[in-house]
Amino acid sequence: MRALAVHAAVALAAGRADQALDLASQAVTIQRDTGHRLGEAHALVIAGRARRATDGLPAAEPTWRTALEIFDEVGAGAPTDVRALLRAAPRASIPA
Repeated sequence: MRALAVHAAVALAAGRADQALDLASQAVTIQRDTGHRLGEAHALVIAGRARRATDGLPAAEPTWRTALEIFDEVGAGAPTDVRALLRAAPRASIPA
């Protein structure tokens, strides 16, 4: 649900990373269960940012990589910041 993802982004901006991760995870699950792949990818980006805040950059990388795969799969093109986030990750090797 888009509202959960937005709420997660607001919580993250307010410094409540644990709450943001919980909300983003709920958003990912709902989007996945309803087959909304693009919404899932956007929620994964927020979840990755929250995971970076709670567990560090290496923990966020798989989440962002999954988001990038979905963006590519649906032909939406990943937002530029997803590629930048992955480039900052320790084992980043992504297409430009």
